[in-house]
Amino acid sequence: MSKKVLIVYFSGTGGTKRIADSFEQTFSGKNCSVTKHSLDKAEYESYKEKYEDLINQSDLIVLLYPVYILGAPLPIYKWIEDLKSKEGKATVVISVSGGGDVWPNTSCRVNVIKALEKKNYDVVYEKMMVMTSNVFIQYNDHTAMHILNSINERVNKIVNDLLEGKKRREKLHISTYLFSLMRTDKEAGKFGKLLRVNENCSGCGWCVKNCPQQNWEMENGRPISTDRCVGCFRCIYGCPNRAIYFQNGDKTILKDGFNIEEVEKRMNGIPLEPVEKCCKGLMLIGVKKYLLEKD
Repeated sequence: MSKKVLIVYFSGTGGTKRIADSFEQTFSGKNCSVTKHSLDKAEYESYKEKYEDLINQSDLIVLLYPVYILGAPLPIYKWIEDLKSKEGKATVVISVSGGGDVWPNTSCRVNVIKALEKKNYDVVYEKMMVMTSNVFIQYNDHTAMHILNSINERVNKIVNDLLEGKKRREKLHISTYLFSLMRTDKEAGKFGKLLRVNENCSGCGWCVKNCPQQNWEMENGRPISTDRCVGCFRCIYGCPNRAIYFQNGDKTILKDGFNIEEVEKRMNGIPLEPVEKCCKGLMLIGVKKYLLEKD
């Protein structure tokens, strides 16, 4: 019998959205009925009152989000807080990281799963997926393409597991538990207080229209950042004039920007270097392991 699947995700700069799209296509290709929603504030508010019915009608919920400061972004926790208790509703938690399933990232699903289980959802499957990083380290194009090319195969494996009734839960080690106590998602608003626009700003309003949490407001023809920021960096990388920056000169921002589609254009038709050659260095240990592992 065809399953009804509800996919809910938050994505800042597009990496998690790419994976959510793959889940939608893969489930649909296996004769499942799929509904997919972003937790961008405007879209969520338009569907908020319908979630009760959507969840009641779904056989499976798939929740996806990028790892933010060892945990989940604030919109994920707010979505769970809004949920009503559902006894035994099968749920999947997929975290997305630029570093892979390595310490201390291993704590990134703990609080989300706790919150879901507190509302009696049955988390039957959890998994880390990798997306090319948008902070700290600029991945070379070969590594980025290996990651992007791996998405559909990884998602297909997860979907097959789920349709076959397989379960996957991680053991909670003491270090994982300790890091899970450091929940910092509510501090994300501080990012907004540091965001500024420079002389390149044309007042086009791109940031106002595209911010997932409606953090930006126009004042006298210039965008002003508020305290609704969740630290997703969409405005910084997406601004057509590269006019948005952190007042304190945050070193986590990639100087060459972050754009998945641009990487794909640059690498079109270019043979990829082997994973062992392009994934070098301490920061890529988890990524290399992810790309080479079979499970």
